[in-house]
Amino acid sequence: HSPQNVALYSFALGAVCVLGLQLARYGPLPCALGIYITALALFHYLEYFATALWNGHKVNLDSFLLDHSSAYHLANGAGVVEFLLEWLLTPEWKQPGCCADRMDAPLSIGFLLVIGGQLARTLAMATAGRSFNHFVQDRREAGQQLVTQGIYAWMRHPSYFGFYFWALGTQLMLANPFSFMAFIVVLHRFFSERIVYEERALIRIFGRSYVDYKQLVGIMMPFI
Repeated sequence: HSPQNVALYSFALGAVCVLGLQLARYGPLPCALGIYITALALFHYLEYFATALWNGHKVNLDSFLLDHSSAYHLANGAGVVEFLLEWLLTPEWKQPGCCADRMDAPLSIGFLLVIGGQLARTLAMATAGRSFNHFVQDRREAGQQLVTQGIYAWMRHPSYFGFYFWALGTQLMLANPFSFMAFIVVLHRFFSERIVYEERALIRIFGRSYVDYKQLVGIMMPFI
């Protein structure tokens, strides 16, 4: 976790972000792909930035989440492949450019979901501060508190909420019907299992305080 490596990772993500913006504005492909690339680069950069800013004692190169999981990279890769295949075979499914007189509904709604999901996730990390962790903890860490204020007063797992809608927004923005449906199934299964496991750990750590909080505040994710 040297300054040189942090600078290299940040520069690479910044370059990808600029590339995405250039593709969205000037590229030969539909603009949604460029916006998607930009959103993906920003997501990984903001994971590190938020950890460094509000949870500095835990920050390391893994905070970029670039090695998130093979399933994560496979899902994103499948989304890009679907987009390109449908652009070649059924180009009418894809909006040609962002300078069109009118943005179509999937691109507009997907873009709003991506922005809203990113804001919710970053706000969750900022609000939790030192109590936020990218991994489920089975034991209470020094300084760890049960966070119930801010965005946590509206939903129990705002970082999951943010990622859930951010991920769905990317596929809606790309107008990928098959990946969108697959993302719904996979994300629902993943978060259903993860939240049950995490909340058992939180009850062990915080006891009755978390049970009371759980009864008062919902998850705000469909069917979870």
